[in-house]
Amino acid sequence: MASYVLIELDTTPPEIDIYVPPYTTNDLTNQILIESNETLANYQEIYVVDSNGNRHDYNFEKISDNQFEGIVKFA
Repeated sequence: MASYVLIELDTTPPEIDIYVPPYTTNDLTNQILIESNETLANYQEIYVVDSNGNRHDYNFEKISDNQFEGIVKFA
């Protein structure tokens, strides 16, 4: 009698939408919402790399299973 195990892996990444204001300046603070079609881990590394190649790290709050929200002021 033959037996086997079937393993199916989910290799599809989540789809991410980022909601930002259509326009901003360095004088404004911006509410940014990141939303996924899947449940996200409690911690996500969120950062921006500017045109000079400098990395800027931000702290966002998890507001639901699939959403993070943060306030960002671009320098």
